[in-house]
Amino acid sequence: MTCSSKNTYWFAILAVYKGMQLLYGAFLAWETRNVNMPELNDSKLIAFSIYTVTILCVIGVPVVTIQQNLPDIAYIITSFVILTSTTVTISFVFVPMVSFMADFHDGASLTLPSASYPASMI
Repeated sequence: MTCSSKNTYWFAILAVYKGMQLLYGAFLAWETRNVNMPELNDSKLIAFSIYTVTILCVIGVPVVTIQQNLPDIAYIITSFVILTSTTVTISFVFVPMVSFMADFHDGASLTLPSASYPASMI
């Protein structure tokens, strides 16, 4: 049993679109790398998440393409790549935020330092 299609334009369009999203995310992580507030500076974690997703895609897509004659194996590999990349991304981005919030479980305020604006801007 094989699944095939002669029209690969949709795959190419989606691959280019997702690649552009990864590049845009890398650009935003690069631009926000020097934020002064450590609570908001998670660009290193975002960059590592982008790196992980890229590596999994670079490894997973060729393997799935080669294994098209074995749909069960291709499905397992695709599922593994998707679940691993989303789990790693969620873990690296949100677990530090949750642990930061858990440090204040005793009722301390979570006020972040605010920038001082001239009175004319308020």
